[in-house]
Amino acid sequence: MTVRAGRPRLSGEPNANLSFKCPESAAQMIERAARVSGVKKSEFMREAAVEKAARVLAAAG
Repeated sequence: MTVRAGRPRLSGEPNANLSFKCPESAAQMIERAARVSGVKKSEFMREAAVEKAARVLAAAG
């Protein structure tokens, strides 16, 4: 049995890195919302982006 060090995978598929810029006020709002939700910013943004993408694609048919 091989033990792998490091973080657990987010999913069963390879990860892609995404990066974006936003106004400082938006970044602060995202940070506060993530903290209130009890998750890290990356998890908060990942969930928010996937939820928005699903809504857009569902509306597009």
